[in-house]
Amino acid sequence: MNFPTTRYTLIQRIATSTAEADWAVFLTDYWRPICRFAARWGRVSLHDAEDVAAITLETVIRNGLLARWTEDRRARLRTLLCAVVRKVLANESRKRRREAARVRDYVDELCAELKYDELAAEPIPRGETDAFYEAWAEELLQAAVESLLDDYHREGRGDYFRVFYGRVCEGMAVKEICELLNIKVTDADNYFRHARNRLETRLRELVRWNVARYVSAADASQEFEMEWGRLGEFLTQHGGLEDALRRSYQEFSTDELREREVESMTSIMKNVRDYMRERAGG
Repeated sequence: MNFPTTRYTLIQRIATSTAEADWAVFLTDYWRPICRFAARWGRVSLHDAEDVAAITLETVIRNGLLARWTEDRRARLRTLLCAVVRKVLANESRKRRREAARVRDYVDELCAELKYDELAAEPIPRGETDAFYEAWAEELLQAAVESLLDDYHREGRGDYFRVFYGRVCEGMAVKEICELLNIKVTDADNYFRHARNRLETRLRELVRWNVARYVSAADASQEFEMEWGRLGEFLTQHGGLEDALRRSYQEFSTDELREREVESMTSIMKNVRDYMRERAGG
């Protein structure tokens, strides 16, 4: 896997240009984690969580919060996003207004109210920042699994993935998996070890790639070690890689989330694109 070596970070490019490809990467990185956090922590339906994610991401881009973050990184990016999500979740009357009006109109209200200095300095309870990180980490785990699936199918070794996914994500017994795939127990064990080792490698690559997108080259090495260490702490606190991954699939409707992702992100991109055109024309 090749890592980006551009002079400017993804956030710097978003903050200083209108490159839609960069917006799309940012949205892809954070739409699922925000949906997962909003649904779990905010105790809202998946439909409402999708609304929260759309409003959050559109507000962050349109309100110039990313540009301010590149200049003043008092808060981590995830903490800043968490602060915006909390504002969106906070007021039920706004939820009702959001349902009655276009998302874009509601974003106009938020952009007028949310100030970077206040968001960056806002004291957010540790439990909420931990919950936001958990949502992000769980989506990272699933992104690694999806990448694993692509690898094994491309290599013609789909059973490697089926064994791993069946045992970890679906909780199937080894004997049951062997019967379904018509393989030996020793083969299943070998496939599982191979897939698990590759998953750990892919996780490390994804963390490094994520850091490279959001941090300058000068800070990348230190930031990677910190992020990799925190992911390790998260996995330890949740019973290890397998238990954390299993929980991420069991407690959230990931299939439904992915079905809705393209439509939602297309809508966000359209709204942001229209806004940028109006701003340029004005």
